[in-house]
Amino acid sequence: YMVYVVVLLFKNKSIVPKNSFYPMLFFPLPVLMGMLIQLFHYGIVTTWAGCAFSVLLTNFHLQNEMMKTDYLTNLPNRLRLDSYLKMRINRDAGKTLVGLMADIDDFKYINDTFGHKAGDDALISLAEIFKNSIGYTDFVARYGGDEFVFILSDISDGAQLINKLKSNVAQFNFYSNLPYKLEFSVGMTSYRITDESTLDDFYRHLDAEMYDNKKTRKKVMIS
Repeated sequence: YMVYVVVLLFKNKSIVPKNSFYPMLFFPLPVLMGMLIQLFHYGIVTTWAGCAFSVLLTNFHLQNEMMKTDYLTNLPNRLRLDSYLKMRINRDAGKTLVGLMADIDDFKYINDTFGHKAGDDALISLAEIFKNSIGYTDFVARYGGDEFVFILSDISDGAQLINKLKSNVAQFNFYSNLPYKLEFSVGMTSYRITDESTLDDFYRHLDAEMYDNKKTRKKVMIS
């Protein structure tokens, strides 16, 4: 049974969220410890206690993951994003934090014209494109509404990612049969972390960059 759990995890590693893979891989260890204690101390039944302990820990982990996962897009939600940024700010003082903020253009028009189901589908599609476009060490979360935040390792990665996102969204639009086109605005900021840095400061930088991008896009469209 324990071998089957381990084999099943490795077989499906590509679809198991990386935050859950190692905690779930831990599952057989308490059971194994219970078996060893029972083996060397005759009369003490600890195997089932190990099973119960494993199930309890796995359940706690899955509940914690559900609390920090956006139910619609399956991306990390604002709670996990805040936790991740606090960890980076506390750990990486003196380093530079690169962030992108993106939102869907004319999202209200999609909702009002085609219905809220179409709006949900647009969010799900864009989230899937974003998730498949980032690197292994990058982080993307649904910030709220139709806004998404990316945290990257290097400023050069940001420019490359923006081009990749635009290319992947254009490819999606080309092959989709949707009555609307997915388009998004994105702003990028390079934020140097200091001892006085806060989440609000970082988010203010991101907001300013994204709305500058939206204003520029509107001016280009009008002209």
